[in-house]
Amino acid sequence: MTPVRSFVTPDPEASMTIYALATRITTRRTPIDPGTRFAPGFTCIYVFFEHRAIDWGLSWTSVLYRDGALIGAESRRWSSERDGWGFYFFCRPEGGYVAGDYEIQFFLTDTLAARARFVVREDT
Repeated sequence: MTPVRSFVTPDPEASMTIYALATRITTRRTPIDPGTRFAPGFTCIYVFFEHRAIDWGLSWTSVLYRDGALIGAESRRWSSERDGWGFYFFCRPEGGYVAGDYEIQFFLTDTLAARARFVVREDT
């Protein structure tokens, strides 16, 4: 995957921190029952994160792996406030998420900024 070209130089203090994963959210956009282990069949994983010193227009990329294989990626330009919090989601409507070990990665330009892992298992 080729990231969107960034015409903005990242602030050296730019950062992202993933603080929660959930399969459902409230109407106020907060996680319901966050965790890192989920039962199969849900259709979206919501990734909640804090961000600091990210300038408008900076290229950022979200990537999703299952058992080490790339299954989703998207690159775009930052269009939110410089500091704050947000959420991103990966949806897989074709039968939902299946058992496996998953990893989410966020990049600012080509630098890994945050990562989180979660597991989908029948015994969860």
